[in-house]
Formats: sequence, structure tokens, C-alpha cells
Amino acid sequence: MQQGMLFHGFDRCDPGVDVQQVLCTLSEPLDVAQFLAAWNVVISRYDILRTSFEWEGRPEPVQRVQRSVDLPVNVLDFTNTPSSEHRDRIARLMAEDRATGFDLSAAPLMRLTIVSCGPSAFQVLWTFHHAILDGRSFPILLREIFAVYEAIVAGRPLTLAQPKQYRSYIEWLQAQDPERSRNFWKHRLARCKWPTPLVGSVRGGSGAGLGRVELNLTEDETHALQTFARTAQCTLGTLVTAAWALLLSRYTGEGDVLFGVTRACRHPTIDGAGEMVGLFVHTL
Repeated sequence: MQQGMLFHGFDRCDPGVDVQQVLCTLSEPLDVAQFLAAWNVVISRYDILRTSFEWEGRPEPVQRVQRSVDLPVNVLDFTNTPSSEHRDRIARLMAEDRATGFDLSAAPLMRLTIVSCGPSAFQVLWTFHHAILDGRSFPILLREIFAVYEAIVAGRPLTLAQPKQYRSYIEWLQAQDPERSRNFWKHRLARCKWPTPLVGSVRGGSGAGLGRVELNLTEDETHALQTFARTAQCTLGTLVTAAWALLLSRYTGEGDVLFGVTRACRHPTIDGAGEMVGLFVHTL
């Protein structure tokens, strides 16, 4: 997956591809200097946060881990801007920051923007490249960053467990037999010749396109789905995937359907992968 994202990173026409953003709203005073000190502590703990990619003159790309890096930080003051305009300014800021993209050969592949909207109102925008972190990683990092920050501000010691580095996953991955995996999927997908398309009448016309639809579920509907998922011993994501498969089957009349899905790919790999920081996701 990293190699695929690296390939996409060469496309200068769309530098925002594979750029991820997390926006934190803090309704409290923020000691910016101590907050940045907490970030530096956590960055020093994880090799992946000091990683860039090297590919020139090599048969395949490799990761290069720096001993230390300087986190790019931009501190902005919106306190003199009417609060009614804050949302639009933050939205523009996020769009511009995403469009900036990253130089994948230079670490760190992330940056921070801290916006002061008032004495007890801060917005923290964390922008990073997806090639170094997946969706399971940033909650781990944010929990640790805020734990370190609170300890620094309170002047108390904090002992953190030694993290398992992403190198362990790379070593596991390199030990796998790709031919065995290829044969497995060729057998499993023998009857599927191509992805199952939605017919034109369902899409409202011919031609490819993208759309977005948002549906808000009630509390009772959400609870019912969560209960069903627990009973079936699966996640809500798996439940949505199953619903999509049934929809495709219904509208195409096919008993076998094929479509792509992104998986976390942590638990079947190495011990402790659930708490590791890095990119584990894979697309099947």
C-alpha cells in the first residue's frame, strides 16, 4: 500500500491525494510551547514519524528513518476575526494545507497548524501523509500526546510503555510468500472475471461519476445495528460491507459479486499490531 501511495505522490497534478487531516477543537487554554514539547516527545518515540522514502537508484523504494526531525508548525491568531467567520476560515485553511501536499523524500511527512480563536478556544490541525499512518494509528498517537502534555503542564512524571516499531511489521511482510497468496486468491476468485458494476438505471444514467449521500440514523436504529453486529461477532464496517454486497446482488441478479474494500489488516499479522503506529491497511 505504501508503494501505491508513493506512486500517487509523483502526480504533481493532484498533490492532495493521500493527504490526511485531523482537526481537534480544544475548549480550554493551551500552552503552545508545552504542547509542542509533547509532540516532540512522541515523535522521538516512533520511527514512523521520522520516516521519509528513498527510491532514486534503487530496485524498490525503502524507508529512511531520521534520528531527529523538526516538526513544521504554523501558529495563527483568529481572535480578532468574528466568530461567525471562524468555520469558513478553518475550512479554507484545511483545503489550502491539503493542496500543499508533501515531499515524500523529506521527513517528517506531517505538520501542525495551531489556531487561537480565543483565550479558551483553539483549533489544532494535524496534516500527515497516509503513507506513514492509517486510521487506527492517529487515536493512539493523540492519546499519548495529550497524556504527555498534561503531565508536562502538571509537572509530574509519566512512564510510557516502550512502543513496538513499524520495522517489525515490514520484516513480517517481507517474510510472506506472495506466490502462495496469489494462488489463494486466484482460486477464491476463479468465478469472478471483473468487478460487479451497478447497472445504469440504478445510477440514473450512463457514464462513471462520483457522488456523496449522507444518511443520519436515529439512536434506536444505531443501537439495533450495534446489537446485531455484536450478535454476529462482526464490526459495523463489516455489516455495511455485507449490505453493499446484498444490494449489488439484488440489482445485478448475480449470485457472486466482487468489489473492493479497504481492511485494517492488523490482527492477522504480528503480536501487538493493534497498538502499533504505521500503515497497515490493505485493499482487497
